[in-house]
Amino acid sequence: KGEPEVSEQLTLPEATSDVERLPESYLTQPLNLSSVTTLKQRLFQPQFQPVYTSELYPQNKYMHIKRSQRCKVCEHNLSKPEYNPSSIKFKIQLAAFYHIPELRIKNVSKLYLQKTCLVEMVLINPTPHLAHITFEPVENPPDDLSSVKLPPGELVLAPRDDTAEFDDVNDNQNFKDDPKYDSDLFIS
Repeated sequence: KGEPEVSEQLTLPEATSDVERLPESYLTQPLNLSSVTTLKQRLFQPQFQPVYTSELYPQNKYMHIKRSQRCKVCEHNLSKPEYNPSSIKFKIQLAAFYHIPELRIKNVSKLYLQKTCLVEMVLINPTPHLAHITFEPVENPPDDLSSVKLPPGELVLAPRDDTAEFDDVNDNQNFKDDPKYDSDLFIS
């Protein structure tokens, strides 16, 4: 193996006494740091080395997109990014939060040690069908958990009506909640 051929002979850099003079504005006007580029900005544009921010050029930036995610079991697309906004396709939504009622704490009251406290919760039905809910206690609860008095029996939730926000009157206004389940969750 021979040494590679060198087409040009490289010369070592030499120091010179011929240096560009600083602009007069550096000495006569106060320096505005927001108009001068930082070292990082200059290094991002090595071909220009801009001194002022007004001389900066726009930089190319790679697109940040969501990657496609597939279910490990059935290989369905769980989320798929759209590269072209004009070709929006309906996606299979296999997320469980469209089928499981949402449970929120309505009022956060003060909790006291060794005293019974009322915790108001709200159940929201995300489906367009009636939902039948039953609360069951935890089997073999740890000793450090509080005891909870759950409402007995079955609770029926009204279906979600997406058109209700646009209508003055909807069918769910006639739906009557069971009054025995109003504010009936106690923690002690």
